[in-house]
Amino acid sequence: MLPPDLVEWLPRDHEVWFVIDTVQRLDLSGFGRRTSDLRGRRGYDPSVLVTVLLYAYCVGERSSRRIERRCWEDVALRVAAANLRPDHTTLSRFLKDHADAFDDLFTQVLVLAHQMGMGQVGVVSLDGTKMAADVSGQAARTKDKITEEVRRMTGEARDVDAAEDEMFGQRRGDELPDDLVDPVSRRARLDQAIRELQAQEAQDARRPPSKQPKKPRKANVTDPQCRVVKGPRGFFPGYNAQAVGSQDGLIVAADVTQDQADNAQYVPMIDQAQANLKAAGMAQPHHALADNGYWSDDNVTSHLDDPAGLATEADLTAAQGATADELPLRRPKPIIPPRRDTRRAKIATSGPVPKSATPSQILERTLTGDQARALYKQRSSTIEPIFGQIKAARGITRFRRRGLAAVRHEWRLTATTHNLLKMWRHTISPAPA
Repeated sequence: MLPPDLVEWLPRDHEVWFVIDTVQRLDLSGFGRRTSDLRGRRGYDPSVLVTVLLYAYCVGERSSRRIERRCWEDVALRVAAANLRPDHTTLSRFLKDHADAFDDLFTQVLVLAHQMGMGQVGVVSLDGTKMAADVSGQAARTKDKITEEVRRMTGEARDVDAAEDEMFGQRRGDELPDDLVDPVSRRARLDQAIRELQAQEAQDARRPPSKQPKKPRKANVTDPQCRVVKGPRGFFPGYNAQAVGSQDGLIVAADVTQDQADNAQYVPMIDQAQANLKAAGMAQPHHALADNGYWSDDNVTSHLDDPAGLATEADLTAAQGATADELPLRRPKPIIPPRRDTRRAKIATSGPVPKSATPSQILERTLTGDQARALYKQRSSTIEPIFGQIKAARGITRFRRRGLAAVRHEWRLTATTHNLLKMWRHTISPAPA
């Protein structure tokens, strides 16, 4: 038998108490008032549902049905739910209906982490990991196969209409089958799959003939927006999840892309990280670390971009009459190893840099210095453990939702709960002697 007071159910240093205390400090106005359901389901205070979902994600539980069951059986989730038992439909709809509000919690949690003394962001690290989509690889189809299936479904709909007209006259014969009316039906997904393939084909047409695919493109009819990506164990349908990490293991930016390659994600992710850090009142990074998958001439010179074409921030302030807070953020200096190229000549490791030197040659020379090498070594001990803690420790290796927008929300919620766990461990770690 459990004590009547929930406070006595678990020790005070349990992570569920930390999640509950954190939620009480968050601004939950974006979630609205107490939920109500016209179908007769029980209403819940948004703070209860937010607490349940945040704690469930912290322990790697993302299935709404399993969360409902654990609100009966799991002591910690019963505490998170205030000993209530929200059903899976309530949890699922709450998460989908308030996806933007959950995204807003990411910055709020960063603010709290900063107030706790966390957020060492002088050097940030960027990397991506391939996450499986919630689909089967067998559901991929070429455009011809999808068109054939759409034609078959349309023909079946006409046959059904004709049979119903003959049987019922004008009473009900004019209604389409459910799979053609429902906007999330298979027919809608097939139409979206064709649009995705057309977009990919248009992109392929702009490539040189030598780089165009030799086989017809395929789209997955379960989630048309996922792509075939390559992971450690081969190819599978999924997405490319990106993250920027601080020196103490916080995620300061998170996003998902359909691109297999990483190099086009460097500037957007760094810009997002800087915007999040500014919103949280935190310092800006002076260096950004990434592996050679992010290499490009544009990326290694991205920190030199100057919207006014002026050399210094003081000049920009004087020219525009702007305060420091109003100035565009300067990107941190990138430390990205160039891709191997035996045809690239190396420049001298000392003395003046030749005017003819390319960005690749300059950065390759920079990485021969002790300071740059020491900085780059931090990458493996900052960003790599973040993905290990999410995928190995919490078991989050595939998305539960479908569609690019939905998996972006899911990944940001995963990043938010990662930061919550970092904060909790920070509070229970012994103080340095």
